[in-house]
Amino acid sequence: MLLERFLSETRAAVVNKLIPGSHRKGRILDMGCGKYPYFLINTEFAEKYGIDRLVDEDAVRKEGEKIFISKSDIHGGCLSVFKDGYFDVVTMLAVFEHLEPRDLPRVMNEVGRVLKVNGLFIMTTPAPFGDKILRVLSALGFVDPKMIGEHKDTYDFNKISSILTKSGFEKEGMRAGRFELCLNIWVTASKKK
Repeated sequence: MLLERFLSETRAAVVNKLIPGSHRKGRILDMGCGKYPYFLINTEFAEKYGIDRLVDEDAVRKEGEKIFISKSDIHGGCLSVFKDGYFDVVTMLAVFEHLEPRDLPRVMNEVGRVLKVNGLFIMTTPAPFGDKILRVLSALGFVDPKMIGEHKDTYDFNKISSILTKSGFEKEGMRAGRFELCLNIWVTASKKK
């Protein structure tokens, strides 16, 4: 679709700026990395991991990237294979809105479990009004209507921080901002204990 590559590139650039250099010496996990894991291919880390039910492992190999891919559904306890405190950074880029709201606390508890102390969780999601615009753009064929149709809910910072605090992240350690003409939200949360 016309806008999807642009949106992926912009998202990757924004998120890359949010990751401290000290964290890049460790491991990153991109949950819902997509069929073509653009962000993982375009970020620097000692070790890179991706999870998605649709990922194209051949595309990753063609890029010459060493990314450990798990072809799995985020809803299905896919993090159980990782030990506690395994990752320095966990990302969910344009994924939160695709998860069933009732599943988010369990998924976020697992994210907190696999993050190291002082590890960083980074997510992006359409702002509520951005979601409405995406639905119009999908009807016009600019973005994939199937992907937009899979959105389960919309989120603002207050709703996101409520979910994250219930999963053990401290609100004081959260930061948020907007990008892509304020249509999308990014949120970071540090694991303190």
